[in-house]
Amino acid sequence: MTEDLEHPETVAVDLIQGKANRVPRFKLGAHQGFVSKPDLNRIVTGHNLEIVLHLGAHKTASTCIQRLLETNRDRLLGAEIGLIGPSDVRSGATAQTGLWRSLRRPRRIGYADTILRLVAKAQQSGLRRLIVSEENLIGHLNGILMGNWCYERAGDRLERVLSSLPGSRLTVMLGVRGYASFLPTAYAQALRTSGFVPFDQELRQRLTSLDRGWPDLIGDIQRSCPPNARLMVWKHEDFPGLEQDIVGTMVGLKTAKRLASVNDKLMQGPTDRAIQRLHQLARDEGAPSLARIRQVFRINGRQKGLAPFQPWSAREKAMLDARYEQDMIRLSQTGTVELMRPAASAA
Repeated sequence: MTEDLEHPETVAVDLIQGKANRVPRFKLGAHQGFVSKPDLNRIVTGHNLEIVLHLGAHKTASTCIQRLLETNRDRLLGAEIGLIGPSDVRSGATAQTGLWRSLRRPRRIGYADTILRLVAKAQQSGLRRLIVSEENLIGHLNGILMGNWCYERAGDRLERVLSSLPGSRLTVMLGVRGYASFLPTAYAQALRTSGFVPFDQELRQRLTSLDRGWPDLIGDIQRSCPPNARLMVWKHEDFPGLEQDIVGTMVGLKTAKRLASVNDKLMQGPTDRAIQRLHQLARDEGAPSLARIRQVFRINGRQKGLAPFQPWSAREKAMLDARYEQDMIRLSQTGTVELMRPAASAA
């Protein structure tokens, strides 16, 4: 007996139907409110939909890109482009407004099946392109707190989604970031979601000697991709000069020119004062709660001109920077990864 994904008859998914009255609405009637697993595989593998899968990574301006796309959701739909963003697939705080509100049994359906079902719905609705932007598909940052690379199981997480999509119509996009700035920022984000772990000497040593990094994640993605899929990577450090090219690749150059701009600056990383304050609280009162951790980050933010959290010695930073540079050279020489560059540096 196949498991069905059922929706109330009156529910319509925002990512397909849009919010503006002028956009044709795709309603899920009683006869089309479920997709069984055999039908799901048939619809998805037989589709002629262009799919752009933006996998983050975390802390590489993903939120900036997602806010731009979300702001222009209706404009995208007017161009027959659908959007699946974090609010459409995540549970918890977003469950009241996203796809999860319309699912009867959300906890029984994982990210992969949720996205594949939405791809099937987009295909049935007549969209020509679908953008999926969700960095949690490759994993979470919590592993940083144990001194591990945070995307160790990315291949397993992606296989269910990517193996079901035809490669000839699939573009996978990923931002990467220098280890010297990524690791401290990822550590701070993990504190916000998982609780306090001190940045002690043991953690420092484990993070500076990681045996995995961006090439390993990209290798996992490639092994999970169907043949002929396009894989595009950019460096976070180049994002200001690449933003238009990145968005243009996602939505098409003509559509990108018609999108409403968003006054959204890149999120600032943690400050040294915030991290020091959390360590002081842990010594004086015990490990701070998640609410207290978030409060400390909010009060001691970069907007106040405080110094960023930079835990490395000059030697450690040089080592991390050198490894990042070597990894980027490796990627550029693979011949299977398109490393995006700003026009000036590519010339």
